[in-house]
Amino acid sequence: MKCLTEKCYKTAVSYGYCLTCWNRLDVKDRNKAVRALTEYGKWQLEELNASIFDNIEMQKAEGCYCHEALAKPSGADFYKMNTFGLYFPPKDRVLYSQTIDARNDGRPTEASVCIPSDSNFKFSFGTKIEDTLADGIERDQEWRGIKQQIIYLRKVDKPNKGFLCWGDGDWYSLCYGKITTNLNLIDDRLSKTPGIYWEKTFLKINFQKEKIQTAIPPGLSLKTDRKDYDYLNRRVTTLASLAISAESDSRFLWHVRAFKKENDSLIGNVRFGVYGEHVKSLFFARDLPLTETGRKRPILHWVSAHKRRVASGEDIDIEKYLRGTRLLDIGDTTFMITRPCEREDEGWLDFARKNGRWV
Repeated sequence: MKCLTEKCYKTAVSYGYCLTCWNRLDVKDRNKAVRALTEYGKWQLEELNASIFDNIEMQKAEGCYCHEALAKPSGADFYKMNTFGLYFPPKDRVLYSQTIDARNDGRPTEASVCIPSDSNFKFSFGTKIEDTLADGIERDQEWRGIKQQIIYLRKVDKPNKGFLCWGDGDWYSLCYGKITTNLNLIDDRLSKTPGIYWEKTFLKINFQKEKIQTAIPPGLSLKTDRKDYDYLNRRVTTLASLAISAESDSRFLWHVRAFKKENDSLIGNVRFGVYGEHVKSLFFARDLPLTETGRKRPILHWVSAHKRRVASGEDIDIEKYLRGTRLLDIGDTTFMITRPCEREDEGWLDFARKNGRWV
């Protein structure tokens, strides 16, 4: 196949382009080329790897670093984040990242989204029109050294002391975490060691006007620090709207929640938006013998089972399995399945908050 670039006669080796022409394309054009040759709608579960779940275990209140000019996440923030369940969307979903759609997305009390570095998902804090949708294939410098980014939005009664906002709307707190291979890349005053870096700030959301307004943190003046505030407001707007959009979009997917019970406590609670083929593979995984890896990491057992089922061509009737229970136990992990456009058991969050613990 010849390179798609006009007047180039080299052999195509990367999404229709030769290596030289591919390196000359900007990120936007590369993303277009990848989407043109990728079968979207088929999120590849096998692209998840052990590092994602290692990262989840790293999300602890102790030992993390926090932005000194903003608020510090509290133990309650971590507890509520964990019991709510961090959400991993498929890589092929297109989400709003700088605006909200209150009529379709509603007014969530909580929302979260996790973006691993290998998820082929991109968002920008830019101001261009094309950046209002979070979509893409390649990373920019914002991802240098980052293994995973976490966004958790929660409605609150009031902000911490010193945060001011004159806009109308409901108060929310936003926790934004980065799991990095080198903390020094985020803050050059920190050591060159792996770790997690958190920012917490407050904002108001006016759902009627579909507007997000970031609270002014203590020590920041609009008279002298206007550019800094404008960047913070743009970033918070991007993150909050992305979490709301991802949470709303999740209802159109099969929803799989994975958690563990240990001594009547709930730990390791995460959520996945998946397609029907991956739910079939979850039932397939239940009937396969557990290897040592499967016993230790049942989610990776699900991943390997998906590969085997696809390779064998075996089909599974989901409805037949769902006539029994929505809960599947694999190893020490329980998987709870919810159909698209069907509400998860309303008593789940109360149960999680009552029995959950942070480890």
